Amino acid sequence: MKEVKRKRRVDRKPELEVPVELIQRIQSLLPLKEAAQTCILSKSWLHAWSTVPTLRFHPSDKYHGRRQQARYIKLIRRTLRRYHRDNIPIESFSLYLSIQDMKSASVAEKWIRRVSSKSCLKKLYLEISVRKGSFMLPDEIFSGENLDTASITADWSLSNILSISSNCVINCVSLRVLKLIEVHVSEEVLNNLLSTCSLLEKVKLSLPEGSRTIKVKNLRYLRKLKIHSKDPNDVLEIHDVPSLRLLSYDSSLAFAWVPRKSLLLNADVLGGVKELSLAGVIMDDSLSDIIKSKFPFLEGLAIDILDCRLEILDITCNSLKRLKIEACEDGMMDVRVYAPSLLFFSYTGLAMPTFLFPAVAPEQIELNLTLQNPVDNSFFLKMRETLDLSRNSIIKLVRDGSVFQVPFNIDIDGLKQSVPFPATNVQELRFSSYPGRIPTWDDSLFCKAMFLICHPIYVKANQIKVNNYFWKRFVNGMIKKKARRKNWPHLKDVEIKSNLNREWETLTSSCIEAHIDWCNIELKLTWCSP
Repeated sequence: MKEVKRKRRVDRKPELEVPVELIQRIQSLLPLKEAAQTCILSKSWLHAWSTVPTLRFHPSDKYHGRRQQARYIKLIRRTLRRYHRDNIPIESFSLYLSIQDMKSASVAEKWIRRVSSKSCLKKLYLEISVRKGSFMLPDEIFSGENLDTASITADWSLSNILSISSNCVINCVSLRVLKLIEVHVSEEVLNNLLSTCSLLEKVKLSLPEGSRTIKVKNLRYLRKLKIHSKDPNDVLEIHDVPSLRLLSYDSSLAFAWVPRKSLLLNADVLGGVKELSLAGVIMDDSLSDIIKSKFPFLEGLAIDILDCRLEILDITCNSLKRLKIEACEDGMMDVRVYAPSLLFFSYTGLAMPTFLFPAVAPEQIELNLTLQNPVDNSFFLKMRETLDLSRNSIIKLVRDGSVFQVPFNIDIDGLKQSVPFPATNVQELRFSSYPGRIPTWDDSLFCKAMFLICHPIYVKANQIKVNNYFWKRFVNGMIKKKARRKNWPHLKDVEIKSNLNREWETLTSSCIEAHIDWCNIELKLTWCSP
């Protein structure tokens, strides 16, 4: 028996060792706390964690307060000192840091410079909050020749400055992803960075105020370009970017008192761009011509119009499939869309324009209207004409009754004569108000007019309180058969979605009492044929 046992010990195979690289890969995919807990599994996991090439320093809730902040700083200092002493490579470095004074700024500059200068660094993520004064990133921030991702973000809520040195060394020839958010950078440094990094695939820039010319040239691999500028007079030059698929330019947060010009875009024909997003722009003939001539193969177009200087907004594109228009002013412009391939159209504005689709109307139309102008019969007639254009429609109405009341001048009898039958393709009708405010939707006139032009399947009310007079009358009127026959003669059945189990149940007086604390109401309506 002893010989048999001894033989079994000899024949036992050692346990299979997991490669350190695989362990570190698993740890890098876990949240920080769970990744640290893997150290208890074995010495191999402990060693892998202590030499992991991915460092992430993001304070949790326990690091709020002066004492906790000191512990957080001590953790970073101790970790970086050990990595430097033992020559442990850092391939990915992610740091969130709040700079409170000159001392913390000096420490942060030392940490970032030491990590950035490492040739093994591939990914750099910095999120810096400058509480006092200003902070300039070290000259070595873009010196890593193997750096493929650089993301630098400043706290946008603070007016203090995070900037890139004008003497920075740009040697990141392997850079593929560049993200600069609220970082002050000179025009010369920015354009040098874009021209040096010829392998760039994604660029996202959110630039503080300061007029500049942004040159995007000879970037043959660039696929996504997003620029958010606070200066409406920036000039954008784009040349030789054959792989560009998405272009987004946003100047919507630029100061209102700064004189504005139309979008200054100097570019070749960008035939590869499929998605175009423009926000905070002046819509005039020049911008309309740019959209038509520079982007011949668009599939998605989103325009946020700050000022429209056209009586008729004309969008012409044979390849366009998705179109979103947001009008920030209350101008009564008409919208003409020639897009035979259009599937989805969304309009957001303060007024109801006249829509014209000479070729093919989209399968789905979404209307998002904030009611600030007088509402009369023409409003409902224009909406009724629009609903005829699509198979599927969604209507969202927002009203802020705490500031003003929209005047209503609705002639129900006249509307009945003008509308022979209601539209039955409205999937959803939504009423909303701004959070924390009770809307002053008028009495049943407005709702009568809406149900006269359409029979929606779902009616949703957001940020509504049940003690609002209109909604009490509206919901109770749907319960009482006499009131229902008078106001909505074709309404057959009404169901409400329970806030408890999120299931549909027949609308009754008892279920209203059960939902006395509603914030949101969701109804499903069944209609008879008109």
